[in-house]
Amino acid sequence: MEYRSYFVYFFGSCVISQIRCLLCARFHQPKFHCRILIGIPCCFDPYPASLRKKLWTNAGFITSYLILSYCVFGQLVNVVLLLIGHRKTNGAIEEIATQAACTGYCIIGLIKMYGLAYHRNQLASTINDCGDMWRDQFNSLTDRLNGGKFFRPTVTIMTLAAINCIVMVSAFNFIPVAEMIFNRWQTGEWHRQLPYVIWYPFDKFGGWWYYLVYVFEIYGGYVVAGSNVGIDCIFCLLCAHLSMQLKLLETALEELVEPQKDALVMSSKNIDEKLQKLIRRHQNVLSYQNTINAVFGLTFFLNLVADSVIMCAVGFLIITANYYVVIKMTLFMGVCLVEIFFVCYYGNEVMEHSLQLATAAYNCKWYQQIYGNTKFGKKLILVILRAQHPIILMAWKFWPITINTFGMVLNASWSYFTLLRTIIV
Repeated sequence: MEYRSYFVYFFGSCVISQIRCLLCARFHQPKFHCRILIGIPCCFDPYPASLRKKLWTNAGFITSYLILSYCVFGQLVNVVLLLIGHRKTNGAIEEIATQAACTGYCIIGLIKMYGLAYHRNQLASTINDCGDMWRDQFNSLTDRLNGGKFFRPTVTIMTLAAINCIVMVSAFNFIPVAEMIFNRWQTGEWHRQLPYVIWYPFDKFGGWWYYLVYVFEIYGGYVVAGSNVGIDCIFCLLCAHLSMQLKLLETALEELVEPQKDALVMSSKNIDEKLQKLIRRHQNVLSYQNTINAVFGLTFFLNLVADSVIMCAVGFLIITANYYVVIKMTLFMGVCLVEIFFVCYYGNEVMEHSLQLATAAYNCKWYQQIYGNTKFGKKLILVILRAQHPIILMAWKFWPITINTFGMVLNASWSYFTLLRTIIV
């Protein structure tokens, strides 16, 4: 399977794109990507040179971004109208909590889409470099298929995460339809409802405007799903690639000095050349740390901060809202937990694999090297010292993206939730 299969096709926006990308990866159709669904462009290619081509090739992306921007704006306007008393509702606290959760999730989606667009060229360059490294290390198709086994769990996990996100958004989009049908069966009248509480400068329930608004909000919901899961797919797959490179480097270090019957016939020159080559490989892998931090650092910092507040609001709604709201919010909670967990898990995997390089260098049977080769020993010590400082992916230089950070976010969210429940309930 080609390298692009793992680093392009699974940046999908929904379940359909994930499955179709998988089929295209199997049949080696490199030009398919999920632009046809919500406009997310192929991250393998940088921006075109001319402004006209930039706008044309990213027209879908720009349209999706503007739609999501208006959804955020309309939700914020509704919150303001509710706070100043211009709009009345029976459950003001529950609606504010719902708006806080939905608006926060939409804002995170906007930030991720902006980060994807802003760092497009840098991300494309990084993915191309990873592809060159992949092809250099796996020359034959058989080797690439064997190397691809390392990514299969990640691809499966990302696909399931996308399915989870789409199920959640679909519940938000279509539960109002089920509720309207149920109310019609109970009362004999139709009471129009919409998936989200968004302000419009016209009567959104009147005439044909209602159907257009409903389609608009459905599409906006899937844009949110695609923007959130898409950037997480990119990050997790890049982390999986880094983990694979570190694992290969670990194996190469352990096999650096091959057992020889006669230690005196070992060529110190060959050993030094092999070690220098591995050191250059290690430096290339280390260079990706700054790139990933630059592309994803600020985005994930804001994501972690927002998710702690979002999960607090969702938890409050689960214990106070009606049953159909509980269904939506339970799915929402699951999506937030899965999203944060896998981002932190793959960041933690990179850190753990980078730490194992020091042990691998020490276990390379250095004692079988020819006597008097002090250069080899000094270089090996430097490798061990550098490997003791692991690759740590950071959320805007504040939090390391590790499992401990996942626990910290859960702890903060639980603290906010207990405080809110004590004050209000």
